[in-house]
Amino acid sequence: MFVPFLIMLREGLEAALIVSLIASYLKRTGRSRWFPAMTAGVLLAVALCLALGYFINETSGEFPQKEQELFEGIVAVIAVVILTWMVFWMRRVARNVKNELEAAVDQALSKNRSGGGPLLLMVFLAVAREGLESVFFLLATFQQNMGYGPPVGALLGLASAILLGGCFTGAVCA
Repeated sequence: MFVPFLIMLREGLEAALIVSLIASYLKRTGRSRWFPAMTAGVLLAVALCLALGYFINETSGEFPQKEQELFEGIVAVIAVVILTWMVFWMRRVARNVKNELEAAVDQALSKNRSGGGPLLLMVFLAVAREGLESVFFLLATFQQNMGYGPPVGALLGLASAILLGGCFTGAVCA
């Protein structure tokens, strides 16, 4: 229960940080009307990750023993590659994340006739990246422990991340 909690807390905080930076920039620049596009991007990314996680979890259990072990090994390698790539990426862009996000929001909204599509896509990709990382990290823990603990831990971690993300923007913690 604790490992899925930590996984979802970490990944959820990363997504919440990105979304809260975008939301605060939209609010600060008087573009609050774009919040629905931002929210739609978050919800679509969450739906995609849940569907993919459910699909992989359900289909992987039907593999014969040898293929199951191969699948678990591939998932573990993917998780290690993603985590390693993220460490190097964060080291490279950590100092300029806020400025890069603000520039990307400006660019996405500069073509006003396109509506909120570019902003929706930007938020979708940011949240989907974190969500897909979570899917691969959680698959291993869900396959090791079939009880109710891993899903409860993951939900508690995600709820904590959402609460803390609301504190980042001032929406929850005043």
